[in-house]
Amino acid sequence: GGGEKTNDPVNEIGWVRAEIHLWVFSNLLAKRPTWRKRPARLVSMFTGYGCPPHLVETAMRRARDAASAEAAPGCKNTGGPQIDCLDDSTWLSLTAGRDSRQLHRLVAHFIATRWPIAVALNKADCRAAKLHIDACIAKYPNRVLVPVAAQAEVALLAARAQHACEYQLGGAYAKAMPGASVAARAAVQAASEVLRQWKSTGALDVVSRAVQLRPPTLVFPVADIASLAPLAGTGDAGPMPLRDCILMKPRSTVADVCDACKRAGLCAGELVRAEGQAVIATPGVPTRVMRKDDIVDAASAILRVQTTKKAEWQKHAQSRHIG
Repeated sequence: GGGEKTNDPVNEIGWVRAEIHLWVFSNLLAKRPTWRKRPARLVSMFTGYGCPPHLVETAMRRARDAASAEAAPGCKNTGGPQIDCLDDSTWLSLTAGRDSRQLHRLVAHFIATRWPIAVALNKADCRAAKLHIDACIAKYPNRVLVPVAAQAEVALLAARAQHACEYQLGGAYAKAMPGASVAARAAVQAASEVLRQWKSTGALDVVSRAVQLRPPTLVFPVADIASLAPLAGTGDAGPMPLRDCILMKPRSTVADVCDACKRAGLCAGELVRAEGQAVIATPGVPTRVMRKDDIVDAASAILRVQTTKKAEWQKHAQSRHIG
């Protein structure tokens, strides 16, 4: 923020990251005797943070690559058995088990992978805000830091709702409409100063940057791969191709997509069969038959979902249960 009595935002950003880091590091350090003897336990130490195994493996691989690139202590053979050929979890259990610097490195990569952070530098419209924002960017050049003026965004949206100004969400321009009240004109004028300095209020920018850090998986559920006809659950007229697009968490499975389709009313019953293909299909490449535990990605973004139909007694039982 830009107020004179606020804490230094540079220190606040570092404090938040340090608190998370020390929390994870302390938990790992307390159990180090266990996972040092049993390397397989190291992966399970991270799953308690709501982190799927593939993200843990990604963090471990990045930590090992970074250590090797710096030729950090413990990366080379130290007179004992050769460890370069070991898998990542075993390698890290040996190196981080005897060197806390390696453990800190692993925790840092895990946090960056598990909790990618976009920082909203709010109150960018306050006095001396630019000084603080420039200091934050200089201190943390590799982090996602976005100047935000939330109050200006709220004022512009409120004025637009009253038809008192012309403004597009995330835009760099605002104009008071003829007949706007004095208060509305003053609010638009103040917000326009923010737009001139920062090119936007930053509200939409920071959300967009946050989504970019871990973008969703786009899935197009269909009833037929050839025609791309949608699932018929909603009863909409017309077989509009690729009518539905569902935003899923990264690494979602076929079963997850099927559950999402049920919640959206696109289908019912239990999953019977699924086939996937890319949005831009390669000629001659057949569709891929997928199991319920298979990960849905760009190669299977168009997903044909087949489910069982509920019997009448099941529908009545469900309605009685809901009632």
